[in-house]
Amino acid sequence: MNSISRLSALLVLGLACGGLFHPAQAQLQKIEQTVYGMDCAPCAHAMEQSLGSMEGVETVSVSLNDGLATVDLAKANRIDYRGVRETVENGGFSPREATLKVQGTARQEEGQWILKTPTGEKYALLPGQEGASNEQEFQELKPNQQVTVTGQIPASLSTEDALWPLRVQQVRSAT
Repeated sequence: MNSISRLSALLVLGLACGGLFHPAQAQLQKIEQTVYGMDCAPCAHAMEQSLGSMEGVETVSVSLNDGLATVDLAKANRIDYRGVRETVENGGFSPREATLKVQGTARQEEGQWILKTPTGEKYALLPGQEGASNEQEFQELKPNQQVTVTGQIPASLSTEDALWPLRVQQVRSAT
C-alpha cells in the first residue's frame, strides 16, 4: 500500500471514529457588557467599532440608552473576557457587570468549582442565588466535564484579577 493510500485510510478511520478532528470551540460565545460613561452617540459608535474590530467578533450592538454592549462571537474564536474589558477601558469607559455565555472544563479546586477555558481564563462558579450552597447548585457537574455556563460577572473587578467570579444562571453539558 503506498503512502497516499495509507494516509487516506487513516483519515477515513479517524473521521469514522470521530477522534482526529474536532471543530474549534469558542470559549466565549456571547457577552452582554454594561458600559459606564457613554453619554453620546459618537461614544457608543466608537465602542461598537472598537469591540467589532476584535478578531472573532461576529456582531456588536451598543445601546447608548441602556449602557450595554452585546457581543456575539464566532464559533471559533480566541477572545478572552480580559481583552473585552481592556477594550472598554481603552475606549475611556468603565466596564461594569456583564452576562457571559462561556464554555470550558469544570474542575474542583479546594472545594470550589472552577471553569477553565481553552485560553486559560478561570471562572469561580458561584450559585445563582446568594446564600445557596455550591453542592446543591452544581450537583450535576462532574470533574473534567466540558460545560457551557451562562452567568453574571460583578461590576467591581479589575483586569488584574486571575479568577473571575461567575454567578451561574445556567449550566449545560457541552459534549
